[in-house]
Amino acid sequence: MKNLTLAFILLTCGMKALVAAVVLTDANGTTRTAVTTAFGNYRFESVTQNENYTIAVSSRKFSFTSRRNP
Repeated sequence: MKNLTLAFILLTCGMKALVAAVVLTDANGTTRTAVTTAFGNYRFESVTQNENYTIAVSSRKFSFTSRRNP
């Protein structure tokens, strides 16, 4: 399987979120954490293609709902 780099910008109500923790969890429960930049950017490297992941975000200013890819 191929490993990918996932790069995103976290937006909240159309505005970029400042300093949020983003947690990527695989099907085995293994987690990785990234912290957004001041511009809302974050990335995960070496993510295995065709696997299921859950992404959760926590921030002092905003609340988020976890999403799982189909």
